[in-house]
Amino acid sequence: MTNLASIPLPLKARAPKSEPTPSAPSWDNIDPQSLPEDLAKLYYAYRKAADAANEARKLFEEEANEAFDSGPGNRLAFGYKFGKLSVAIVRDAPRTSRPARSLSDVARLR
Repeated sequence: MTNLASIPLPLKARAPKSEPTPSAPSWDNIDPQSLPEDLAKLYYAYRKAADAANEARKLFEEEANEAFDSGPGNRLAFGYKFGKLSVAIVRDAPRTSRPARSLSDVARLR
């Protein structure tokens, strides 16, 4: 009879380390002040336009919610993907904050 403890176990094969693919970019943060002056000006112009667009979006959404009655406890939510405007009626429930818990409470550890 063979002693099972004396039989060597096969080694687990390790998955090869994957290289980044063109579909999985690796992102790095850039300090805008490190850009050449002409590119920095374009970047800051873009940021200013993006801030103005965000402000205009907020104003549009606030005015639209005031103009249309979506029912008590509801509001209109807007989507802007692919250059199209979409809308949905969503529950306007305030978010409740929960007290901090320990990791063992969350993971139900012993």
